[in-house]
Amino acid sequence: MNLKFYIDIIKHRKSLKSTINAILNKLFFLCRLPFTANYPTNLIIEPTNFCNLKCPLCPVGTNSLKRKKETMDYEKYKSLINQLEQYLISIELTNYGEPFIHPHILDMISYAKKYNIFVTIESNGFLFKRGSTFIKDFIKSGVDHIKLALDGIDQKTLTKYRIGSNYNEFMDGLRYLLEERNRMRQKLPIVELQFIVMKHNRHQLVLITDLAKTLKIDKLTIKSLGINFLIEDDDDYSIIEQFLSLDSKISRYYKDDNGIIHLKGRIKNQCRWLHSSAVILANGDVVPCCYDATGEFVMGNAFMEPFLKIWTGAKYRKFRHIVYHKRHIIKMCRICSEGRGNLSYCEEYHK
Repeated sequence: MNLKFYIDIIKHRKSLKSTINAILNKLFFLCRLPFTANYPTNLIIEPTNFCNLKCPLCPVGTNSLKRKKETMDYEKYKSLINQLEQYLISIELTNYGEPFIHPHILDMISYAKKYNIFVTIESNGFLFKRGSTFIKDFIKSGVDHIKLALDGIDQKTLTKYRIGSNYNEFMDGLRYLLEERNRMRQKLPIVELQFIVMKHNRHQLVLITDLAKTLKIDKLTIKSLGINFLIEDDDDYSIIEQFLSLDSKISRYYKDDNGIIHLKGRIKNQCRWLHSSAVILANGDVVPCCYDATGEFVMGNAFMEPFLKIWTGAKYRKFRHIVYHKRHIIKMCRICSEGRGNLSYCEEYHK
């Protein structure tokens, strides 16, 4: 999240407590302290870890998540928001799984908006399968921002990676969303298209930009491919190399003389997330980062104990201490671009 976007969200929140809290988490980060006296300003909340697609580099799509498939309990979600609503600036309804599969996803959005929390949600286009009435209700929910994954501008290119997707259905739904938002004279949600650059779709970079301009999309983000949990698994290289382009301009990675793929940049003993954000998995487990797909570093369960007890507890303090002194020993940190420069995004277009 860039500085301008962060400042805009603080302005949107208009809460003294949440603003002071945001300043505190920045101070604790700068001081690299393992303990904290603040609450997180942002949560990634995983509504479900079910997905309708079979993306070949995703642990959900390949059935390698190693976690029980489940959907977050709505009442427990509300309890979590109730604990943190005075301090949260934003939530992101995403992680591993398709959020719009959750039967109460609109209620989850509306409940957060009740407390003026900035809500971002992501989708692979399953939103558009829910029908026109649902799309209208989605706009009315007050959601602030939606990120839509579109990695190709024809059926063949899109489904090379997004296996199970339907290009025409996606585009019809996208046009309807934009038309309805305009008809209702709403500025929100901000509609963002995300295009992940891979070997098979890189020839469409100019075309996706033209499409975004034609449709008057609010934002187009062209992202480099992240191979996350597979990066250090030798037996997965054949799958990775089907999709990963090592073009120096659009890749986070490089290949050494022995053919081993590495993330660019030097790993640093720092992480902005540790004092500002946390991830809540569908079962309530709290993990420090979205790179922890399997729930290896569970700090506690927010549905079984107060979140603040977890956030300030011994496990979190120990984890922060390791990151600030020996981050390289943690695998998920070795595959993360945090602190290595701008590896994740190649280009952004704004309307």
